[in-house]
Amino acid sequence: MKKIIFSQFILIFLFQSLSAQYIMYINKNDNIALGAKIYSIDSLYFTDNETTFNMSLNGNNYEYNSSSIDSLSFGEESNTVYIHYDGDEAYITNPYAFEGVTVEKEGAYVTASATGEIKDIIYELSGNTANGMFKLYSDKRAYINLNNVSITNPTGPAINSQGNKKVIIYLNDNTTNQLKDGENYSTAPLDGEGEEEDQKAAVFCEGSIVIDGTGTLNITGVGDGKNGLATDDDLEVDNGTLTIISAEKDGIHAKDGAYFFGGNVTVNSDGDGLDGDEGFIEINGGELTINSTSDDVKAMKCDSLLTINDGIVTLSVAGEQSKGIKSDTKVLINGGTVNINTSGAAVLEASGSGYDPSYCTAISCDGDIDITGGNVTIKSTGVAGKGLSSDTDINIEGGTLNITTTGNGQKYTNENGEADSYKSACITSNGDVNILAGNITLSNSGSASRSITTDGDLVFGDSENSPVLNATASGSSIQISSSWNNSEYDESKTLKSDGSITFYNGTITLSSNDDAIKADNNITFEGGNITVTKSVEAVEAPYITVNNGNIDLTSSDDGFNATKGNGGESNDGSLLKITGGTIVVNSSNGDPIDSNGNL
Repeated sequence: MKKIIFSQFILIFLFQSLSAQYIMYINKNDNIALGAKIYSIDSLYFTDNETTFNMSLNGNNYEYNSSSIDSLSFGEESNTVYIHYDGDEAYITNPYAFEGVTVEKEGAYVTASATGEIKDIIYELSGNTANGMFKLYSDKRAYINLNNVSITNPTGPAINSQGNKKVIIYLNDNTTNQLKDGENYSTAPLDGEGEEEDQKAAVFCEGSIVIDGTGTLNITGVGDGKNGLATDDDLEVDNGTLTIISAEKDGIHAKDGAYFFGGNVTVNSDGDGLDGDEGFIEINGGELTINSTSDDVKAMKCDSLLTINDGIVTLSVAGEQSKGIKSDTKVLINGGTVNINTSGAAVLEASGSGYDPSYCTAISCDGDIDITGGNVTIKSTGVAGKGLSSDTDINIEGGTLNITTTGNGQKYTNENGEADSYKSACITSNGDVNILAGNITLSNSGSASRSITTDGDLVFGDSENSPVLNATASGSSIQISSSWNNSEYDESKTLKSDGSITFYNGTITLSSNDDAIKADNNITFEGGNITVTKSVEAVEAPYITVNNGNIDLTSSDDGFNATKGNGGESNDGSLLKITGGTIVVNSSNGDPIDSNGNL
């Protein structure tokens, strides 16, 4: 190598011949190019024996062994660190090498550290490796651009960001990118507090993640007990096509919640599909498809509010007692299209002197379920499957809701040691059900079927809102007990309330293989158009009041039956009271109007 001395004259020549936007790269023999902005270079020279290359930059001196340098080259100023994988080797171009960004590698295992004040540095990954990774330590927000890259890390995450700042994973246009982890992870290095670094997924970030760009990203998670994509902060999906091909745990795990504004996301996993963990889930656009096959998992879940405002959500749930959508707080559907198919069966869990059933449910919530808009379609085929299930209230104030359940119920021994039955239901609530508006179609053909069942009150419409409901409960009965003088059956019921049922408004059309409208307390008609096309007993409760409305009942036994269910001919204190409205009753083999008390 010839001795080269870069004097002040040479520097002046460089400034004159090259734009101030140019960078000089020191191309090292280890395939790492170190970039230095030309206007920051004070001097460049080799020592007299030519063994050492020296550079003075912004008052700092840098010294390199001459044999480690392949060449010097020049390029336009760039905000992108390029990392190209080629088998077991990685080629790195780092324009920030003297501004706080260090990129090191062992073969194709690349680690970048950014400790300076520069944010939005782009790390662009390209090429292919079956034995590599990209790890990032950054104090500032950063971009990871994927440009037709394929990375498999046999011993850990393919991409691992250990900074607590946001990382934007940008999928370059017209690219297909593949990321895969290994089955068994190596022991992670220690962090600043002496704890092992987190490495929870094939793609993992300590900070929040944003997915953007129009390209495609396929993540294959095979790590034992690991997720496909995970963040210890929140996740935002703006664009792109993201597919979680597999995951041993959750497909997507976002500790502080997840936003979806666009993109096309498909998730396949052995654990939960999309887990918002302690945070929220909010769907504002895009397409989200989750295929869930394992037992006792959730396609979508979070501890906080789960909201769907727009977009297309398609969930397929096959596992026993698994859930499509699950929130510990509240489920709110304001718009969009939601399609859920469940085929998993109920499971009997030991409890007390018997068992407690746990169901496969399309939408389940420990709090309220509110539907104000959108188009929701649910199909359940598993044993005793549920459509909507809430531990508190269900409120439907708009939208289109179509629920079909076909799974049969079964006899079992409850926690009190008594013979009982568990069965499917389109809508079930431990609190109240308020159907104020919307277009609702419910069909349940399972044995002892329920279209709507609630432990609280059931209300239809109000002075300003008029829902449309078509509900059918066509299943056969389940025999619970048998004796020579008394057999107990659980029959199908279209509307069943342990409290009261009130009709204020709406167009309600019902059909049942047994009771169409049954309440343990009161049934009150204040308005609306209520039609029962088929039933054994159309309306049954201890207290029935008709103040207004158009009521058309068809039954094989009683049309109206005011009874406390004690049987016999004596007055049991029940009451059927009619003060207004228009009533038509067609009873083929019973009493059109019957009260075991007063009329």
